[in-house]
Order: sequence, then structure tokens, then C-alpha cells
Amino acid sequence: ICLTLDVSSISNFFYILDCCKEHICMVKIHLDIMKDFDIENRNFLLKVCRENNIMIWEDRKFCDIGKTHEGQFKNIDWVDFVSVNPTGGADSLMPFFDKVGIFLLAEMSSKGNLINNEYTLDVLNMAFKNKKYISGIINQNIPKIFIHDFLSITPGINLNNKGDELGQKYRKPNELREKT
Repeated sequence: ICLTLDVSSISNFFYILDCCKEHICMVKIHLDIMKDFDIENRNFLLKVCRENNIMIWEDRKFCDIGKTHEGQFKNIDWVDFVSVNPTGGADSLMPFFDKVGIFLLAEMSSKGNLINNEYTLDVLNMAFKNKKYISGIINQNIPKIFIHDFLSITPGINLNNKGDELGQKYRKPNELREKT
């Protein structure tokens, strides 16, 4: 299980992580929304994750040209995985190659998003052409047969909520369609 910790409070972040650390293999974070995240917090996060065999995924959804990605990654080169919205093309992924696992955004869980079937297919083609560097595909409904070589990541799972006023749609685990 990957725990999503999209919280801005650093004390709340570490409280939740401490409660869940024995039950997860990955924590998904958004450093850009965390208040007061500093080098000490980073070192503590790394310590907790190492001690509990938890991988760290920075869900930045990088979406720019390669040179910009190169500069942005220098600030978070200690994470295990990053997410990328690859609209900048395959070459824009190169700054991440051999440095971090890459999760490509192929589908989203938000209502009214602009991702269509053609885009999703282009992302899958990009993933297969760069298979050596791509760790996973962020998707909602792609059949397993099309992404069997990658980790299939399905965001938008929530036990209690159906969504929010900003377009997010949540599903419960039992509402996921088996992607055969």
C-alpha cells in the first residue's frame, strides 16, 4: 500500500506516518505544499523510511522541458520516485534517467480533466520506448495487459469521501474495476 500524505502540517505528516509506517511500502508526498519542511525534517523522513523499508514518491507531476526538470530535480534528488506529466516529450524525461524511478501520468481521477485516449496511448508508447527508466503508469482504467511491465498506480482511492468541491472523484477499493 502506498500512503498518500497530502498534508501541509509537518507535525500532522509525521504523526500519520508514524501511525501507518508498519503497514505501507511507499509514502506519496507533495513537498511543495508542506509548511516548514526543512533539512532536519527531510533527514527524519529518510530515517523513518529507511528503518521501515518505505519508499518515497514525490508527486510533483513534473511537466516542463528537460532543462527545467534538471534544475527542479536537484532539490529533491533524495526521493525514490517522481511523477511526470510527460507533455514535454520523451527527451524531457532524460534528467531523471538512472537517478530516480519515474511514474508517468497517463490518466487522472479528477472530473473534467483534459487527458484523452490518444494522450494515454502516447504515454504508454513513451513508457515502452523508455522501459528501462519507467517504473510505473499512473492510471484509472488501463487494462493490465497494456501495462504489465510497469507498476500500475491508481490514485483517487478514499475510504470515506466520494470527492471534493474542486473536481476530485474518489472511489472505494471495492469500486475499482478489475483491470484484466
